Amino acid sequence: MQTVKTVTVQQRGTYSIYYSHGDDSPDLFALDWAFTPTDGISKNDGKPAEHKWFSSVKEGQRWWPHNETDEKMHEVLLEHFGLAEWKEQYPLKEMKLMSPRMLARERLEKERKNPRLEKHKMKSDTAGFPILAKEYRD
Repeated sequence: MQTVKTVTVQQRGTYSIYYSHGDDSPDLFALDWAFTPTDGISKNDGKPAEHKWFSSVKEGQRWWPHNETDEKMHEVLLEHFGLAEWKEQYPLKEMKLMSPRMLARERLEKERKNPRLEKHKMKSDTAGFPILAKEYRD
């Protein structure tokens, strides 16, 4: 008789939120959690990813760093995590440092306290990595 060992694999990848700037721009933008940005040419110099949200833009087949406005970044995070109704409680300065799982917990707590709130699904837009925010490993 053979003994089979079961191994649990944790999903890990970049948690991304895709967004646009409306009809004015055909470009695709993303907010990425704990991403190590480069200039698109150089390789990561071995530094660990910073635990904050970064913005990037897709031009052609490549993603490039993008200096997003604070207002747009705040709007995207609030909408993705279903927290727009409580904007005053979530200043961007704090949200920029909150992981997808932390932000999902905030929304889930709001839903727990108010059962009439619609359930808000929060998942990564990263291709091949559709993990729910509440299950994301920091």
